[in-house]
Amino acid sequence: MSFRRTLSIISVLLTVLALSSAVSVVLRSNYLDQTVSLLRANVESVRVGQQIEIDLLAYARSSDRVVLTLFESDILQELEMARQYVTTEGENQSLGDAERLIKEVFQMRRSRNILPTELGRDIENALSDLRSFVNVNLSQAHQIENDVARVNRMVEQLAIGVSAVLVLGVFTVLVWLGFAFRPLFGIRDAMKAFAAGDRNARAPETGMQELRLIARQFNEMAEALARQRENQLAFLTSVAHDLRNPIGALKMSTAILDPSKPLPHEPRIREILGVVGRQIDHLNRMIGDLFDAYRIESGNLELSFREIDAREMVRDCYELFRHVSGTHQLSTHVPPVPVRVRCDAGRMSQVLNNLLNNAIKYSPKGGPILIRLDARGDQIMIEVSDKGIGIAPEDIPHIFEPFRRTRHGGREIPGVGLGLHVVRRIVEAHHGRIEVESRLGEGTKFKVWIPTNSVN
Repeated sequence: MSFRRTLSIISVLLTVLALSSAVSVVLRSNYLDQTVSLLRANVESVRVGQQIEIDLLAYARSSDRVVLTLFESDILQELEMARQYVTTEGENQSLGDAERLIKEVFQMRRSRNILPTELGRDIENALSDLRSFVNVNLSQAHQIENDVARVNRMVEQLAIGVSAVLVLGVFTVLVWLGFAFRPLFGIRDAMKAFAAGDRNARAPETGMQELRLIARQFNEMAEALARQRENQLAFLTSVAHDLRNPIGALKMSTAILDPSKPLPHEPRIREILGVVGRQIDHLNRMIGDLFDAYRIESGNLELSFREIDAREMVRDCYELFRHVSGTHQLSTHVPPVPVRVRCDAGRMSQVLNNLLNNAIKYSPKGGPILIRLDARGDQIMIEVSDKGIGIAPEDIPHIFEPFRRTRHGGREIPGVGLGLHVVRRIVEAHHGRIEVESRLGEGTKFKVWIPTNSVN
């Protein structure tokens, strides 16, 4: 499972727990609000009921008409107030019976001028109904108290359970993080070892998906750096070897032309000068590749764009190489109409020259070499193909790497391994691309694609 998915699951679970806690708190708060309202109504009902009892007893003992009238008015108002706090049928019935009896008492006393002692039974009945009304409210208050205690116990148990789950969850997450990030320490150790100079240090590709991906990318980078280092060492060896050959040839040539000795005959001098010229050209190409690689990597490759007929560039390169080897048969295939393209003609000629030079170099037994030019919509395609030794499939992904040279028959082809790297970077600077097709023993085909209107 990936680290992101695991964290998502943990986040969802924690969110559910948090929402559950929040919902329980809201529900408890609403319940307490309702309970408080009911309890307040019960308290007010009890207070008003007891007040009515007191006023009714005082009414029964009074004989003054004015005082009686005031008591009647107060008791009726209190009954009306008590009616506002009625919440159950039992309360309503008790209060209704008490109100009916009290009004009958008031009516009898007004109409027949009955003495208080004659109304004792009726007043007792009214007081009994009022006590029933009060008792009902007291019972409700006790029931509410019990319900609140029960809900509190439930909420406390829920809070304890949620807290236990959260503590267990946090502990589990911490333990899981310890195991999940253990491979990260291996990656750290591998990076430290690699930075300290251990080029064989590799990170363990274990643990979460993201950590495995990081370890794999680090290992691939380490492999690439190790391969590049090997190529650089091979490049230095190759440069030393390739410099030694022309320098040796130049030294031998200058030894023959020793000014302290008689000069050889003219044909021999011409032959020596031809050798010197070829070795100087070889050195010049090597130095040019090195400088081009430096300019490209430092971002200082300068391009001068202008519109040309690509056919002329192909023909110039053909003329330059068609007499280089007597065992190779160079040919061209170009459209009959001009192929206009905006590019750096010098750099694109360098690309074509490098590909042709490789075609000759990697077909040591000779054979046909074809240069093809085609216009394909808003692009042109330049193809250089040979029937040489070809490139091994495992080498094809790396042939454009700097300092990379292929082997054939256990030996390396001479060169510093920068030509194709420079070619690719020049093509990319023209917003184009280069493709390669090759089979061992059958030959190689390079295709260069560049837009007809490259932007500088």
